[in-house]
Amino acid sequence: MPHKLAVVAAPLISAELRDQFRAGVDPYGVAWAPLKPSTLRRHGPPPLTATRALADGTKAYAGRGGILVVLGRSYGAFAQTGFRVGKTRVPPRRILPHRGLPPSWRRILDRTASFLAAKAVA
Repeated sequence: MPHKLAVVAAPLISAELRDQFRAGVDPYGVAWAPLKPSTLRRHGPPPLTATRALADGTKAYAGRGGILVVLGRSYGAFAQTGFRVGKTRVPPRRILPHRGLPPSWRRILDRTASFLAAKAVA
């Protein structure tokens, strides 16, 4: 059942990730730190979306025992944790959950599990 759940839920989690990037929020709906004015002059908000490479490549996949989320670019890991450039601290802009399962992801999993259970009984 975990694999079947993952197969159905992974595309829904991927859609949720796309919505997060569009809105510029973390998985819990908290807005990412705003861009500095110097960055805004080069490209507009929200953060992490200038080229769309990170957003477009970030997806959820079904694995044998659950769902695997892959960041679209390696620099996504720096966005997740925040980093420093010289004396400048760049705040985290979290893409992945970091404090438990987000409510929106939980709803997706709960609804998918209910759907699969009802289908199995029918």
